[in-house]
Amino acid sequence: MIITAGEGRQFVGEGVSPYKAGDLTLIGSNVPHLHLCNSILNGTGDSKSSEKCYSYLHVFSLNI
Repeated sequence: MIITAGEGRQFVGEGVSPYKAGDLTLIGSNVPHLHLCNSILNGTGDSKSSEKCYSYLHVFSLNI
């Protein structure tokens, strides 16, 4: 997953770490994950929030 805008905290498997625009996260199959924007974590997130978080997910397979 490539984060293209925003920042926040990501929960991947048993790990928790911050993320920001430009970060790349590789997540294996069947690994639970959640990405939350800072506006949501701080309780200021709503439909009028100026902070937007975007991610790009590209699913592909490796033929090795």
